Amino acid sequence: MKIVITGKPGIGKTTLIKKLNEYLKKKGVKTKGFYTEEIREFGERMGFKIRSLDGKEGILAHKSFNTTKRVGKYGVNIKILEEIIGEYMPPSMDVVYIIDEIGKMELFSPLFKDFIKSIVEGNYFLITTAAISKIPFVDWVKSNPRIQLFQLTKSNREKLLTLIINKIEKEGIFK
Repeated sequence: MKIVITGKPGIGKTTLIKKLNEYLKKKGVKTKGFYTEEIREFGERMGFKIRSLDGKEGILAHKSFNTTKRVGKYGVNIKILEEIIGEYMPPSMDVVYIIDEIGKMELFSPLFKDFIKSIVEGNYFLITTAAISKIPFVDWVKSNPRIQLFQLTKSNREKLLTLIINKIEKEGIFK
């Protein structure tokens, strides 16, 4: 089972994926992965923090980073992402990979792209968020026949968690 959740920025994708991770952990399912959070200073977004599900964290992107890898005004630090992803290589079939998100910042990393490609093409479990904008690699993931795509909106925000949990229980991570 491979689930991709897409939606506009700020709609609640990270919140949804955290709730799905908590649900899986309560069911005794092993999860690995990461999520990203905004870094705000005085109400202004300054960058993004990355936090693995086992507690490792670092700054993925920040306005103050002077790097050649940039998304808008943010310099991107792929080293921390690759440290986290490197621990998941090679992928395991007894784990659900929780990835927030497949987006421009993460795609600067060839290791990350290889990891996602191996998960999508292999017999692995994946729950991920993905950028809604047109990015060729993200479009490839979202259009892959192995992917079940869900779009999170204001109108389905409350129902989508239940819908995905029902799908997981019906189609099986627990078999």
